[in-house]
Amino acid sequence: LALISEKVGQKGLSGQLTEPGSPVRGELFHTLPINMSFKGDYLSTGLLLKDLNDMARLTRVQRLEITRDHASDDLNGPLDIEMQINIYFTES
Repeated sequence: LALISEKVGQKGLSGQLTEPGSPVRGELFHTLPINMSFKGDYLSTGLLLKDLNDMARLTRVQRLEITRDHASDDLNGPLDIEMQINIYFTES
């Protein structure tokens, strides 16, 4: 989780909230769901997704929601990003 939080910070994304779920045990591997929310721009979010894809540990984005505050007139303002990722692992 520290590595993921570090990547979010490196991309200039702010207001990060990371909530790991309970690991789910499978026959061949286990899954750790992580819910994340933060604010930032579209490009930084794309770079974060690329970094998650390039991680040594298998990571999958399960849900991604990008919204803008429609009450604001600032079209260049930060986006609200919420996502759930799953990290897959085996016990060694």
